[in-house]
Amino acid sequence: MDFFLFCFTNIVLFMSQGRWGVYSQVNSRIVGGADTNSMDWPWQVSLTYQSYPVCGGTIIGVQWVMTACHCFPPVHSYKDYQIKLGTNQLKIPDANLVVRGIADVIKNPVFKDIGSSGDIALVKLDSPVPFNDYIKPVALPSASSQFPAGMKCFVTGWGEIQQGVSLTSGILQVAEVPIIGQRTCNCLYHINPSDNELHEVHQDMICAGYLDGNKDACQGDSGGPLSCYTQGTWYQVGVVSWGDLCGARNRPGVYIMTSVYADWVRQYVPDVTISDVTIDVTPTPEEAGGCLDADGNFHADTSIGLTAMVSLIFFSLAVHLMVAF
Repeated sequence: MDFFLFCFTNIVLFMSQGRWGVYSQVNSRIVGGADTNSMDWPWQVSLTYQSYPVCGGTIIGVQWVMTACHCFPPVHSYKDYQIKLGTNQLKIPDANLVVRGIADVIKNPVFKDIGSSGDIALVKLDSPVPFNDYIKPVALPSASSQFPAGMKCFVTGWGEIQQGVSLTSGILQVAEVPIIGQRTCNCLYHINPSDNELHEVHQDMICAGYLDGNKDACQGDSGGPLSCYTQGTWYQVGVVSWGDLCGARNRPGVYIMTSVYADWVRQYVPDVTISDVTIDVTPTPEEAGGCLDADGNFHADTSIGLTAMVSLIFFSLAVHLMVAF
């Protein structure tokens, strides 16, 4: 694929989707983030397509990286991707940088398109990587693990600092964001939704951010981690999936919950670390029947009802079949 076709495909896909994701990203960073140090997030990787950084990802095994399905549009060939590990600096590579090609990509079978359930993929590297202070795997929470609303976690990536505004330093960014209850998040996305905007937070998703925005993932952060520290261990709780603009009010970032897919991951990655996690923290209470917006106004949750119940039943059945087969 030549450069013109690459750009044209990305622009068309982004305009048709009306939300951030891999398709509109070129050289960018986390909104409201700060520079990281070289050994702070050793599981973070960068996915590049034809030398352009397009997504983040995480090391979960000696030859495996986890990212988002939508980082691999059907028109893209896997041979044009590279995985960069061991560095927090993309513009000025250091001696710790390790580069690998892709041997295979396993997309979760539930995934259909940006914003759908199952936006999680496993990337098999073309050869194993040596673990050291700069390259380490992150642990995953088990299917029974729960991370309460209000818990502070961290999102990392090279995504844009604002919608359409790129970072020039190339240094990995980090922002602290609190987890937002799934019901509250779904309610927020139903406040004045536009026709071309995603607004369904499915059962395998978790949200994090602030009602007034300011700190969020953005274009180019897709597939990267939402990492939470507890009991002396870092866990990847979410995979950056989608959101409305970047750091927008009442539109927190939406992530795929890794705990939902822990058993699926274990089928393919024999050396992945998956642990039961118990958080002894009282969750931030959610409003009954709706949510409060950034200005403190109450909004009834119009998504509660039969549609939500059918969605939950369908998703539960799909995950059961996915693990069974």
